[in-house]
Amino acid sequence: MKKHFLFFLLASLIYPIVVTAQWVQTPIVTNPGTVNSLHSEGSNIAAASWGVSISTDNGTSWRTTSFTHETGSVLLNNNTIFAGTRENPPAGIFKSSDLGITWSQTSINDRIINAFAKTSSAIFAGSNTGEIYKSTDNGETWTQSTLVNFTPDIIFTLAVSGNTVFAGVRFGGVMVSTDNGNTFTQTSLMNNLDVNAIAVSGNNIFAGTNFEGVYLSTDNGLSWNQTAMNSESVQTLLISGNKIFAGLYNGGLKYSTNNGASWLQTSLVSDFVYSLTSSIGTLITGTFSGALISTDNGASWSQSNLSFNSINAITTKNNLVFASKGGTGVYVSSDNGATWNQTIGPAAYSLASNSTRVYAGAYNGIFISSNNGTSWLQTGVIAQARYVAVNDNYAFAGYHGIWRGNLTGNPWIQTSFNGGVVTSLTGQGSNVYAGTENNGVYISPDNGVTWNQTSLNDKTVKSIVVNGSSIFAGTLNFGVYYSSNNGTSWVQTSLNNRTINSLAVRGQFIFAGSEGDNNFYVSSDNGSTWTLMNAGMEQSTIHSLALSDNFAFAGTTEKNIFRLPLGLVGVQQTASEIPDKFSLSQNYPNPFNPSTNINYQLRINSFVSLKIFNVSGKEVARLVNEMQNAGSYSVHFDASNLASGIYFYKIEAGEFKETKRMMLIK
Repeated sequence: MKKHFLFFLLASLIYPIVVTAQWVQTPIVTNPGTVNSLHSEGSNIAAASWGVSISTDNGTSWRTTSFTHETGSVLLNNNTIFAGTRENPPAGIFKSSDLGITWSQTSINDRIINAFAKTSSAIFAGSNTGEIYKSTDNGETWTQSTLVNFTPDIIFTLAVSGNTVFAGVRFGGVMVSTDNGNTFTQTSLMNNLDVNAIAVSGNNIFAGTNFEGVYLSTDNGLSWNQTAMNSESVQTLLISGNKIFAGLYNGGLKYSTNNGASWLQTSLVSDFVYSLTSSIGTLITGTFSGALISTDNGASWSQSNLSFNSINAITTKNNLVFASKGGTGVYVSSDNGATWNQTIGPAAYSLASNSTRVYAGAYNGIFISSNNGTSWLQTGVIAQARYVAVNDNYAFAGYHGIWRGNLTGNPWIQTSFNGGVVTSLTGQGSNVYAGTENNGVYISPDNGVTWNQTSLNDKTVKSIVVNGSSIFAGTLNFGVYYSSNNGTSWVQTSLNNRTINSLAVRGQFIFAGSEGDNNFYVSSDNGSTWTLMNAGMEQSTIHSLALSDNFAFAGTTEKNIFRLPLGLVGVQQTASEIPDKFSLSQNYPNPFNPSTNINYQLRINSFVSLKIFNVSGKEVARLVNEMQNAGSYSVHFDASNLASGIYFYKIEAGEFKETKRMMLIK
């Protein structure tokens, strides 16, 4: 049997070869992405989704700003952009005084912001936890408004008329303030309604609701009447000239010229419409499929060149690569990213996989696909389960708390975790690892039943990977931390002054994706040294990482997905022909100091686990833990951090199990 072997070099000789490799952008579908919010001021238009973009020419062209976080609301005020994030962290209100070149966080920094509005003298913000805030100094300071005799749980929308401010809330209809936002009281529109949108013109106040269409009040909210639109879910409202436009959930855009007595469908008939604004004779609508522009008051629409291409998450399963893109859903590739197909899946914030299922964490819960994305089942967790992970026994979902479900999803139970906001999640064996906002890393040794805070206890941890008893934590602003003893103690690695959004591990190699231009690093010595490998992808923040057998995939905030051949890094398939049996070879060299190679063969596609144990039976390294195609493989094992002695390496691939002994002599 003829084989085409790739020979492996010691780690110290690998880098000169690897750093010449080029990242290549993959041709994922360029759906422009969901536009969550729009706001205009003169010829300037701000658009929010997975970041903020700005147009200074009435929507003809767009510029991506330096703000790349998930954003649910945006406001322009005297050339200052305000952005309300949906991420936590970073939560709250950010502002830019130079149209998006630089940004700073305001004192509202610990909650999700859904809505903005402004009067001539104040700016207002509504939160996902029911507060309304007011600023009279362009966002420098904020005061909380008083809500009289009612405490809503979510503020969905805000609107103003003169110094009167209206708030649409969840399960509470419309609230009104007649003193420029200092105090709010409920109007008569209550009835447990979700009010997603409000538009005001003179004495007419329109309220768009979930499932009950549009209501109208002509007396400042004292009384309300349902319009002829009485069953749709309305996401946004806009008054332009003599028309009131209503953007619908999966119903396109409708309008009325008689205050809602009747409604007509525009030529935009079948999209999800989330936001509307007008700018000097131009209407702009934000949809599931990007931004559309009309210059004839809604009679016809054209696609703008606004695009949000952030890749939120990537995972691999068998020979497939899954990616969640912006607000457009989950894509799948069966040819290492050469081509992509969109699934009918959720707008996922995170992805995880095992040998049989793919898990997606989204705003409306956890979704699971057991047929490679052909269909998705929404499971019982309906909290904002941003982060999803699987270990050998269970699936886990985390954000404000951590839930555990069986590998098919249901039933879900909330665990005892009380470490604050979850910002990353992973699992190995029966262990679960949670990164948190400002509270570091927590570990559960018993599938989430109990939790212990590690000594890394004061950082925001955006990514965690585990390799045996070694843990790597990517943090906000402080780089990568490393623990060699399952979290008992930590050291800061030499990559120490950057925000690390994503980590991946393959054998002794650690991959780190960061914010900024210098964005992808590799270490083979537990973070003591790092090599920058960003040729071909110099100007894009990495949001997510995943590894297949032969490629590293990087999801970026602006330029979709890039892939890099792993070459000699870590595990590499060494023969193109399929072996006729499973086998595990003796490591070579043996004895060794400090590194050796372990070769094995897979007769069929298998989920492979390759672990290193000491003489006491304690796992000291996990070199492989993934689905691999049939073929011949080699793993380079570096034992620099281990003491001299006898060690055992064990492979499990389906029903094939074998253990061999090796000796480390220093």
